[in-house]
Amino acid sequence: MLGQNVRFDGGNKAHDWLIKELGKQVEWHPVCPEMEMGLGAPRESVRLISHGTTIEMVGNKTGEKLTALAKKTAARILGKFPEPDGMIFKKNSPSCGMERVRVEKKNGYVDRNALGMFAEAFMEKFPLVPCTEEGRMENLEEREHFVMRLFARKRWREQPKTIASLQLFHQRYKFILMAHNQKLAKDLGKIAANSDRRSPKEVCAEYELVFFDAMSKRTTPGRRFNVLQHLFGFLKDRLPEKEKKSLLDDLEGYRRGEISFQATFALLRSACKRVDVPYLEQNLFWDPYPRALGLRRFLE
Repeated sequence: MLGQNVRFDGGNKAHDWLIKELGKQVEWHPVCPEMEMGLGAPRESVRLISHGTTIEMVGNKTGEKLTALAKKTAARILGKFPEPDGMIFKKNSPSCGMERVRVEKKNGYVDRNALGMFAEAFMEKFPLVPCTEEGRMENLEEREHFVMRLFARKRWREQPKTIASLQLFHQRYKFILMAHNQKLAKDLGKIAANSDRRSPKEVCAEYELVFFDAMSKRTTPGRRFNVLQHLFGFLKDRLPEKEKKSLLDDLEGYRRGEISFQATFALLRSACKRVDVPYLEQNLFWDPYPRALGLRRFLE
């Protein structure tokens, strides 16, 4: 995906957007499990076969059994692998496919219900790390959703794990959470409030689980409209009557599908800057990831 010649045929599947755009904002830690297994490139391709409840990796032509080596290699890689903020796997790969990987049965049937062996081991070790496949990056809403979670993970990793820091973190993510799942957003507010005076470690551990569950939910135009309405609620008493009516008309236009999300979002942000509402300015709904990535324009 990053242009390194590690495929079984000795080539690569370079992904322009990952290299040229996202690569400017992140530090990559590339890994190819099959190269780490010592198979080299070019090499015999591998496949997964099913023996009842057991899945094995074998050489595609020779039938060489590679399961033990694949699992041992995955354990070695992950034993020294620093926990990342996100992971992008290779679609359909018997090693790195995240879902719907081809697996052959003895009766000749083929299912697509397996995970790549390395991908499965990775997700077991790092269950809260946002993961996706490079194929999903072609869907622009999927791309935006993954990058949103990626930078949320980075902020979570970097912030102090104190109750005060947690409450500020929640405040900054409040509107984003509402756009993903309103119920979980309310649950997270209660956790962050810590009314039962639990230890910071315990509270932060619970918050982390629920937060990344909430962030895994996909937004919809309806949920985004709900957030835009909430944002407008903070502004309406500070705006001139004419501008307030114009913004209301624009919001209704977005709800009816007549105005894009990006245009409505830009109008609200501009109004927010003019009336100076610090609570809104520090909210990450405006800039959850580097603006240079330009992902907001793809949202409906």
